[in-house]
Amino acid sequence: METPVIRLALPRDEERIIALGQQAGMGTLSGFGETLVACLSNGTIAGFCRIRTIEGVAYVNPIVIDATLRGCGIGTTLMHAACTIHKELRFVARGYAVPFYRSLACEEIPWSSIHRTIACDCDECADFASCRPVPMRMQARESENA
Repeated sequence: METPVIRLALPRDEERIIALGQQAGMGTLSGFGETLVACLSNGTIAGFCRIRTIEGVAYVNPIVIDATLRGCGIGTTLMHAACTIHKELRFVARGYAVPFYRSLACEEIPWSSIHRTIACDCDECADFASCRPVPMRMQARESENA
């Protein structure tokens, strides 16, 4: 699998970002603000990572990879790119994704470390019990700080 090029989303990317969000069962996402996209050499957007900065803290909300391309390193590339920019990322991981985030050296944090604007997405979710969400953070590695 080729390494995708990571760039900031452009207005022309909105349709693909919305389609990926719907594919992931997240409904119709809006308010893209700072969104990184992973582009393949043929121009296809393979995934995206929206960053919401609240009170000086960067939150991944959400990260989505095309279902046909999961397991190819795109999520890892997006998370490292976002962490290089922000030095620390906070997010709520779906339970099934926790092993992936642990493989990136992410650590669990208390719910109190997640801003209510982000945490309320889980509070209001009908799938909370089956999802088993976990608040986490990722800090830049020394090589990303250089």
